[in-house]
Amino acid sequence: MLWSVVKKLREPELIAFIADPDVTRASKISTIAKLNDVDLLIALAAADVEIFARRDALLRIDELCDSTPLPQADVERLAPCLEFKELIAYAVVLMDMSDYDWCAHCGEHTVDALCAAMYECQSMHESVLLEDTFAHLSHARPDLNKSLRACSPDK
Repeated sequence: MLWSVVKKLREPELIAFIADPDVTRASKISTIAKLNDVDLLIALAAADVEIFARRDALLRIDELCDSTPLPQADVERLAPCLEFKELIAYAVVLMDMSDYDWCAHCGEHTVDALCAAMYECQSMHESVLLEDTFAHLSHARPDLNKSLRACSPDK
């Protein structure tokens, strides 16, 4: 019944629904899992909502795209996700799939997020993604190597 109401919401209304603290986590997860509009999911991934909702939106985008690259304009909207330890691995997957130069958007905050993600990672799959991200970033952005060395996976 909830889905019949939610699917009629426009983008700002849906983001407000997901951001609403009175809506249960289960309802938010269920709603995101049913969304098929990639543009709406990108808006949700970049929105100021709870991290789990943003991560679920990134994962749902990956499911829907099924290795089909996103248009450059869409993938650029995901750049703010690089600044969050909970999102960086999944954002990089989508960006790599689209041959997007995500390294160009990286700075000290991204390195901090990457390092925190690597140290807190509990998933083998995510760990592999993060280590690949680390290696690619250290190769593509030598100017960040000093910061990257501080959280090197070898240490």
